[in-house]
Amino acid sequence: QQSPFQRFVKRLTRFTTCVGVGKTERLLLPMLESVGRTTNPLFSQFVCAAEDRRQAQLVFRVCLIKSGPDMTVVDFRRSKGDGLEFKRIFQRIKDFCRKKEKLC
Repeated sequence: QQSPFQRFVKRLTRFTTCVGVGKTERLLLPMLESVGRTTNPLFSQFVCAAEDRRQAQLVFRVCLIKSGPDMTVVDFRRSKGDGLEFKRIFQRIKDFCRKKEKLC
């Protein structure tokens, strides 16, 4: 039996940035809006609704979790839609952050 924290650690759809929550939010918001419609952040959580390549609905959540003075964990969770398309979008956002040199 695993604790919720142990299950949290094993997820593959997360990365860590070397800036605070506010800067991470400002970095991610334009990228999330280019992918699809994004709701206003509520407690550093976003809900993004997009369409995949087959015009099916894809919904996912993005949570920003402060893990240090200048470190933020960005956690993606698919709520609805194709898992492969979700992974492609996640990888595109992660590569965008890597190009901005914000990943730890």
